[in-house]
Amino acid sequence: MDQQKSFIRKFWWLFLVLVLVIIFLGYNGWQSWQFAKSKDAKFITASPIDLSQYRVISKLRSCAGHDYSGINIDGETETNRSMKHYAVPLQKFEGTKDQVKLFAPFDGKIAKIGDTKTGSLGEGIYLTSGNGWFFEIGHIVLVPNLKAGDKVSSGQLIGYFEAQNGWALDLQFYHSGKYIDMFQGIDSYINHLAPEVEAEYAKHGLQKEAIIISKEARDQNPCQGFDEHPEQDSVNVIN
Repeated sequence: MDQQKSFIRKFWWLFLVLVLVIIFLGYNGWQSWQFAKSKDAKFITASPIDLSQYRVISKLRSCAGHDYSGINIDGETETNRSMKHYAVPLQKFEGTKDQVKLFAPFDGKIAKIGDTKTGSLGEGIYLTSGNGWFFEIGHIVLVPNLKAGDKVSSGQLIGYFEAQNGWALDLQFYHSGKYIDMFQGIDSYINHLAPEVEAEYAKHGLQKEAIIISKEARDQNPCQGFDEHPEQDSVNVIN
């Protein structure tokens, strides 16, 4: 008995290390399981935009706007391309701040509200679903009293696009875990539409194959510049 107590006193730290290793491995295993479960999840149950109010939407990996590169959802590096969608409203909304509606695409909460750093063109809102995904919408005029930390419901009106000087709405979607990192886990929100929302997009000519350029295709034909061939970079919204 004395020998056992002496052994425990001498090597107690080994037991502690073993317990910490088990906890660490278990946590990482749980995170991997959570990521695998959410990676292909179809949890966007409402369109963030009213498609009837838009004329064009840019493709994922287009050469529209500016270079927005990073690490995609499969952990692959994407360079010299735009890994977001730009949505341009109909001309009749030009100059408005309270007409082009924006909605919460899922049940979740507002992780952050921030300046888009583009002068007067609204704010950026960061919505999180709680499963590691973030949906960032740029150039938004928020409805009154919305603030970071607030819960939102799918389809809830959260603001309006500030349609000025032909600018486009930014739609960025990425899986960066607990923290906002727009350059990690980038994907198109189109890949995560619930069936009924996917059908709605298809009615407007926005099928997945039409609005997403594959990585292989873009790697073979890298962008030589941005905003030089808008007809190749975007899809017309059928209204």
